[in-house]
Amino acid sequence: YRPVTPGVAGSSPVHSANARPDTPLPASPPSDAVLQGIRDRAHGFIAWIVVILICIPFALWGVQEYLGPDPNVAVAEVDGEEIFLLDYRRALQAARAALDRQFPGRDAARIFGESLIRGQAMSELVRERLVLRAASEAGFTISDEQLAAAIRSVPAFQRDGAFSAEEYSFAMRRSGLTPGRFEEDTRRQLLEAQWRDAFVSSALVAERRAARLAALQSQTRTFSRLVAPAARFEGRAIEEGKIEERYDAHRANFMTREEVRLRYLVLAREDLAAEVEIPSGTLEAYYEARKTGFTAPEQRRVSHILVTEEEGGEEGARARAAALRDRIVGGEAFEDMAREASQDPGSADAGGDLGYGGRGIWTPAFEEAAFSLPVGALSEPIRSEFGFHLIRVAEVRESRTRSFEEVRGELESEYREEQAEQLYFEQVERLSSLVFEQPDHLDGAAEVLELPVRESDWLSRRGDPADDVFGDPAVMAAAFEEDVLAGNNSEPVELDGYRTVVVRVADRREPRQRSLDEVRSEIVETLRAEQAAAAARDFGAALLGRLRGGEAMEEAARREGLSWSEERTARRDESEIAPLVRTALFDMPHPAAGETVFDGVAGADGDFVVLALHGVAEDEAGSFEEVRESLSRTAGLAAFSAFVAGLEERADVRIHEERLAVEDAGLR
Repeated sequence: YRPVTPGVAGSSPVHSANARPDTPLPASPPSDAVLQGIRDRAHGFIAWIVVILICIPFALWGVQEYLGPDPNVAVAEVDGEEIFLLDYRRALQAARAALDRQFPGRDAARIFGESLIRGQAMSELVRERLVLRAASEAGFTISDEQLAAAIRSVPAFQRDGAFSAEEYSFAMRRSGLTPGRFEEDTRRQLLEAQWRDAFVSSALVAERRAARLAALQSQTRTFSRLVAPAARFEGRAIEEGKIEERYDAHRANFMTREEVRLRYLVLAREDLAAEVEIPSGTLEAYYEARKTGFTAPEQRRVSHILVTEEEGGEEGARARAAALRDRIVGGEAFEDMAREASQDPGSADAGGDLGYGGRGIWTPAFEEAAFSLPVGALSEPIRSEFGFHLIRVAEVRESRTRSFEEVRGELESEYREEQAEQLYFEQVERLSSLVFEQPDHLDGAAEVLELPVRESDWLSRRGDPADDVFGDPAVMAAAFEEDVLAGNNSEPVELDGYRTVVVRVADRREPRQRSLDEVRSEIVETLRAEQAAAAARDFGAALLGRLRGGEAMEEAARREGLSWSEERTARRDESEIAPLVRTALFDMPHPAAGETVFDGVAGADGDFVVLALHGVAEDEAGSFEEVRESLSRTAGLAAFSAFVAGLEERADVRIHEERLAVEDAGLR
């Protein structure tokens, strides 16, 4: 497989980045005399004991290898096409990564359940095979140029706004992928997106429906409001019987929470990075190994005029391009010609300017001309798959390699990060072993790994949202596991930012029933708020009745010592109006000309809001195209989903559960 992105595979020097300049050379092979001495002494009882001791671990290791699942074994079949264990493992890893991105800092396996994640991974594999096969059968494909352009556009692979082979290679090493594997995955994703977009772009939406929805979305309503505050009705006495009644009816709500005080260890890559020592000469060797990544290739700022072959074919397009060239040579401005005649909608308005570009960006014929022209020169008509181009180079940025001193800080950070990451994963393994082997304390692991044993305050299952450790649900779930509550260490919990936490319970408070005296003030406060809100609702309902009965707005407000707000206009997406009030406002019927419609709603804070709707206006023109595009996309995605569901329903899918069971047992 040949990667389509140059400079990131094969014998490129970036792949020697992990070589350490201070690594010692292997020892010289033993001489013939030494080997003969070993053979002469390899006899007798002691020799046999040595051989048996050596064979035991090799035999056990070999048996384990035979018992482990073959990554090339088929774990499922889709219409006879096999899905291999290696594909399943990668899909499972992708499913977990997606959940980690969606819920950062959470333990997906604990929250969603491992079986659900594995089932989702297999379902996604089956779906992908069906979609890609359908796309290929329909004649869809992704060219090498499309793939290269997509990869080069990824910000993580860029440096100073341009694609960097060094950044690309480093990202591949970080993710554990080869360029070939990453490009294969990217090609599949682009093909599926291309197939899905075909459904979206071909979806039809009735203009009448789009116009109606646009009108509703752009609708504005002019209103005023009067607020009957619940606070106006507070201060009334609460009967003792009601307090006792509420306590007896909701005793479960007046339990203290189970709480624990924790001892814990935090292993963080960031802390390890600060301790990494950098041997003399290491950064210089790093620089030499990555030098190509610090070299900005030559870039040229290019303008062009495109003449397509849609009218008059190849010869007609060539003739029109030649005529334009003659006009420019004759003194007319290139930019004016581009605005007037170029058929490239992306650059014509900018006078044909394409900006800066390096090699590998444009089609071969275009690139050859762009990189052979001197600055200011105008090319002959150059033919590409898009038509004929007149090309002019405005500026040239020469290739330049940043010096060691310029990039020293980057190199030092990268070196520390690489070394700390390797050390972090090694210490995570040691931490796991130590807290498992010594389940009744953390002191041993703390001493070996030189970590401080920390202590928390009292914590309930909710944790502490303000804390970067105990605000994580996975940590709190581990702290309240039955095994941990019984006195054992938790399993290591991985957090975001390359941090791993192990906790154990130092002290525990069981839930208990709080007495009436302890909760009396809470109950009284709740009952008073409910009583005031109910009184505000009754008041508002009575006021509404009078307004609907014909009483003047200002007169009704004056009699109650309240006032109406000034008239204002609101949209459906108004953020300054409480959701309950906004919903009630836009549910009100349209008032007739010159009339006012009244309604009311109880707010979440207990206040009652009386609404007076004075008028409704619609302006569908402003959002029609946007709404139609949204409806079209929604309809297209629904059609695509229905199409995929049909593929799944008709497909012959066989899951080899017994092979997956072996794999799942190994993963556990």
